[in-house]
Amino acid sequence: TWLLMNAPSSLWRRTVSGFLKGRMLRQARRCDAVITSSGRLYEKGHAGLQDWLHAHGVQAVVVMNGSTSSGVPRKIENSEQDEWTVGYVGRVRDSKAFQHLLAALHTIPASERPHLRIAGDGVAASFVQRLFASEPDVRSTFTGAFAAYELPSMVGSVEVMFAMYDPERGNLLDGALPVKVFDAARHGVPSVVNSGCLAADLVERNAWGHSVDWGDVDQLASSLLALRTVVVDEAGHRDDARERLVEALQGLG
Repeated sequence: TWLLMNAPSSLWRRTVSGFLKGRMLRQARRCDAVITSSGRLYEKGHAGLQDWLHAHGVQAVVVMNGSTSSGVPRKIENSEQDEWTVGYVGRVRDSKAFQHLLAALHTIPASERPHLRIAGDGVAASFVQRLFASEPDVRSTFTGAFAAYELPSMVGSVEVMFAMYDPERGNLLDGALPVKVFDAARHGVPSVVNSGCLAADLVERNAWGHSVDWGDVDQLASSLLALRTVVVDEAGHRDDARERLVEALQGLG
């Protein structure tokens, strides 16, 4: 799906993407075990990548991208603080999502408007950096690629994680889950994600944040403001992922 990111309607890109998808599925059908990162959370919930694979004749076991590590900095609830930060930590691939965020920030009064922290590299990084550099009314800090050891301090320094994407691009509607949502929850930080997809089911079922309709900047602004003092609890989601991974791989030789 990433091949379609910059030009989802391109006939050439769709042809190559279809070829690669077919080759991947043929290879997957020859595997003794397939591990994927998401699956439907409840009977009437949105489909995950496991369901997409099942629809194409490939059985898969779900092991989500949540972490079991502990001892990391956690967001501290402070309703009296004037300064607060909305963060995006990860690959910067989707420029439309940041244009959506910028429009929402402009609807928030200047006295309540958050600082924005963007950390990561990617195909849209240069565009997004220029976008916010040209907006003096929105305070922002933009840093590029980072090492794994820097992640806890970055995530722990924000009040809300922005994890929305253009639904017409990538594999969001097929059930992809942003890893940054798990990273944020591990630090007590709530996330804002797209509505109408598996990511929405995840944050709403676990009380990890809000889901927002794509294009509704007023709803996005309201969610950011509502979540600024919320501290989420990831503990209930630390399930038997490690055991399920080991079980899926046992007996493969």
